[in-house]
Formats: sequence, structure tokens, C-alpha cells
Amino acid sequence: MNLGLCITLYNPIDKYIENILSISDIFEKVYVYDNSNYSNSQNLAALFSSRNNILYYSNSINDGLCVAFNVACRQSVKDSIDWLLFLDQDSTFDKDSILLLKKYASQVDQDMVGMVGPRIVYQWENLNNLKVKTATEHPKWIITSGSMLNMNAYKSVGDFDENYFINYIEPDYCFRLRQKGYDIIVFNDVLLFQVLGYDEKSGKKVGTHSPLRLYYTHRNKKYFAKKFKKELGFFGRLLFLLKRSSSYIRGVLFKENKKERLQFIKKANLDFKKGSFGRYEANS
Repeated sequence: MNLGLCITLYNPIDKYIENILSISDIFEKVYVYDNSNYSNSQNLAALFSSRNNILYYSNSINDGLCVAFNVACRQSVKDSIDWLLFLDQDSTFDKDSILLLKKYASQVDQDMVGMVGPRIVYQWENLNNLKVKTATEHPKWIITSGSMLNMNAYKSVGDFDENYFINYIEPDYCFRLRQKGYDIIVFNDVLLFQVLGYDEKSGKKVGTHSPLRLYYTHRNKKYFAKKFKKELGFFGRLLFLLKRSSSYIRGVLFKENKKERLQFIKKANLDFKKGSFGRYEANS
């Protein structure tokens, strides 16, 4: 089984670069897509060129996650990769865990399973007191970081939707996988450690993302609901919008810069109505 890795960088610290180099030998190919807005790409390209299996991409601009994913997926097909692992630069996923997930991926029916993933452990969870779960789960969607995509399924489903740029990428792609009849499996004995926005002051697990990130989540939830309007149905679409709206409301109420956040939400509504998607443009 040929395993590839897609990892997207954004203004990475040295630790993230060292992590890529430390795990690169267990992959046939590693696709590093640098979304940083800086001029360090030549130095990184030179560094990664020391590894024959690492391909480095950079336009010195933030192209968004979907562009990065699509570049890696298309190249994976050319490189005869069977499964492609996606990782955030700040996710902690050690070699043993990756190899265990690879083992599980090699054992599933590739005609039936489109994506496999680990159990996600967030920073507020105690490893010694994790809730007991079944060996496997079959969720509607999983986050991309730590997930392995069956490249045969990719050939059937197609590219990631670049209208999202960031946020709602996973629900969209997993929805499309399931539309094609593919299952999604989480193996709970494989652990990935992930940092998520956490409001320590309020003690609530609410988004601590920037107002710009709030713009993307608000705009993209509406795009997702419209795109799958027929599949969700009237009540399903209404429930989807209400559930996700409550989290954004909490994300504004618990913040000090409420006015700025509300302005970004207003901009998100305007851009959605105009059909302006992809990267945020202040003057669009």
C-alpha cells in the first residue's frame, strides 16, 4: 500500500518543519503546500529538496486549504498513491499511530470505505480519563487532519470545493463521499492530538478564532446549506443553520471585539448573496 502525506503550512515555526522531516520516511510521497505570505520559500524548498520523496509548493500567498488539497490529490494520482494522509502543521500524530492507521486502511474494502481517521484528543481532555468508545465509529464527517483519503474514492468524488477556502471543507467532502456510497470509519485506538480554540476566561469550548475566520465559517455554512439544499430538505437545512448559528453567536458574545466580529458577519452575508467565494477580499 502506497501512502502519501499532504501537509499545509502557514507561517510555520521550526518545530513544524522538523516534524515533517522526522516522519517523512514512512511515506512514499510527501506533498508540502506552503500558504505563507512570506519570502522564505526558497530556503524551505532547498531544505526539503534533501529528501527525494518531498515535493514543496509555494505561491507566496495563502491559496486556501482546498487548493493545497487538490494539488496534493492530483499529484497523488500521478504517483500511484493508494491512500493520502492529511495533517495540520500543528497536529501531533506520531509514527506509530500513523502506521497503525495505515494498517487499518489496508484492511478495509476500498470499494466501500472512502476515508478513515483517528480519534481526536483535544487539549482539555485528560488521557487517563478519556471516555470509553467502541473500537470503530461511522460518523457523517471527520476533520481532515489525521484522516486518510482513499484515492480510488477521490477519483470518483473529485476535487475539494475551492469555494470554501477554509471551513466546512470536511462536511462537504464527506457528504459527497457518502453520496457515492462510501463509508467513513474512525478507529478509536489511534489517537491524534489537536489544539482547538478554547476560551479559558469563560471556561467554555467556544471558537477563539479571529474575526476573519468567523467570516469564513458564517459565509461557508450558508454556502453548504444552499449547495446541498435538495439533499438536506427544508427541515434538515433549517436545523443545520440553527445549530451552527448558535455556536457563532456564542463566539461573538464571549469576545471583547464584538463590533468587529459583527462587521465580518455582515460582510459574510453580503458576499454570500453576491456569490463571492474563495479568499476573503475586503473591497469585493
